[in-house]
Parts: sequence; C-alpha cells; structure tokens
Amino acid sequence: MHTDQVSFTGTVAVTGELDLADALHLDQARWPVPEQLRLAGSTESLDARRATALGEMSRTQLALSYDSDPEGPTAARGGR
Repeated sequence: MHTDQVSFTGTVAVTGELDLADALHLDQARWPVPEQLRLAGSTESLDARRATALGEMSRTQLALSYDSDPEGPTAARGGR
C-alpha cells in the first residue's frame, strides 16, 4: 500500500498476498458488513461495500494490543 499515491477521489489501491487459510477467513469475516449496508439502503456496488467492510474491520476488529510488555503482544480485552 502506498498512501502517498492517493487518487483524486481520495482512495488508495491495496493489494496483498495471504496464505489460503487467512484469505478464506478474511473473505468470510468481511461478508456480513456489505450485506448489512445493502439492507440499510446502500446503493453502492458490492465491491464498494466490501471495501467499506475492510475499512470498518481495520478500525474496530483489533485482535492484538501492542504494548510495552516484554512478553510481546497480548490479546485485546473485550472485543467480540
């Protein structure tokens, strides 16, 4: 991801390569949000709603809490 290459519409192209298990989990995890957006009246395309879902996940689904603990990252408290 190159955040210094922003489009005129304020978007950034993101690509990546994951192992199959992680890719399948990521795809499964992002499906509820696009459907919820559609049911709430969104007229955006499926791809746009899926992109929104990834943005929402990046803001709210933090699995690890990085702190100064010498033992390394710890599981976040609370969450889903």
